[in-house]
Amino acid sequence: MSAMVGIFLGVLFIPRIGDLVGRKPVFWVGLIASIPALVLVTITSNLLLLDIAAFLSGPCIIARMACGFLMLMEQMERKH
Repeated sequence: MSAMVGIFLGVLFIPRIGDLVGRKPVFWVGLIASIPALVLVTITSNLLLLDIAAFLSGPCIIARMACGFLMLMEQMERKH
């Protein structure tokens, strides 16, 4: 549930931040920040730490997927 709340809040703010700051920096921050968050989700047995890491992985997923997809579409040639 905490991951879904993180994704929900990420969907509200991350795409707009990508528009204002630039998609590439937001993509890279999301990519780099998702590594420790997802590793922590995988290896921890502490429930509170798991909830915090799952919550933080939500915006990282949105940053990677939303900004990454839009950045990829902007780089494609018009005929494709």
